[in-house]
Amino acid sequence: MRARIAVLASGGGSNLQAILDHLAALGERRAGDVVLVASDRPAARALDRARARGIATAVIRTSAHPEGTPIGTVLRDARVDYVVLAGYLRLVPADVVRAYAGRMVNVHP
Repeated sequence: MRARIAVLASGGGSNLQAILDHLAALGERRAGDVVLVASDRPAARALDRARARGIATAVIRTSAHPEGTPIGTVLRDARVDYVVLAGYLRLVPADVVRAYAGRMVNVHP
């Protein structure tokens, strides 16, 4: 069974695109699938990239976007195994970091 990966991004999603392209190039040999892309910005291009590929999206609750869903809830509801911070520009709450200890990676453009 493939790992379920969530990607958190705040902007255009260039790192997300690189991840998706790499997994696609691996084809059936890939060990995981991106099942969720979430952002703290409702207009983030990363969300558009995800929707274009049929990947679930979510907007994370912030003070600027209180209508969003708490980050822990978003990840738990998507049953993700790994979290990739791909140009995500917010501090991840300590309880979420603890919940995904050893299963979270941070990449920057």
